Amino acid sequence: YNQPNCTVFHKTAEFYRTADLKKSNAGLKRLFAERHRINGLPALHIVAACGDALNLTQLLEQGASVNAKDVRRCTALWWAIICGQVECVSILISRGADLQNIAVGEHSSALMVAIWRKQIECLKLIIEQNISLTEETRSDKFHPIPLTALHKAAEYDFAEGLKLLFSKDLKPNNLKYPF
Repeated sequence: YNQPNCTVFHKTAEFYRTADLKKSNAGLKRLFAERHRINGLPALHIVAACGDALNLTQLLEQGASVNAKDVRRCTALWWAIICGQVECVSILISRGADLQNIAVGEHSSALMVAIWRKQIECLKLIIEQNISLTEETRSDKFHPIPLTALHKAAEYDFAEGLKLLFSKDLKPNNLKYPF
């Protein structure tokens, strides 16, 4: 996985090894609390990925920006969602984290990231924020047709997510289908 600005943490997350990510960071929390940057990843992002709610809160109280982006332009909320850190997701949302621009590319909103990573508890928290459930993914050269949350949940075979979206009165006949 060779991309510019790709850290070991990004690589681990991209390959769905969130348990490995948490384990590999366990001994480094002392450094994170001191606001050190590890491989270009800000402390806020690392403590969010590790589920360290205490240090996350402390960093935010000390003035860390809730919407700061790392070298790959991902926010701490992106990290908390992909690692399934529900308490950290809740803290970041309560502190005003931007739910629409947490990364670049197809999975740029909190809603789409929670669906992509099949994080049902995070998805519930995000939906509680009264966001638009009919938002569409950004189109790009790899994904030329924008898709809705319902489309993406179906694409990723995320049955729990589909059930939750349907329970919110999001019906297929209310959506425009691109195919």
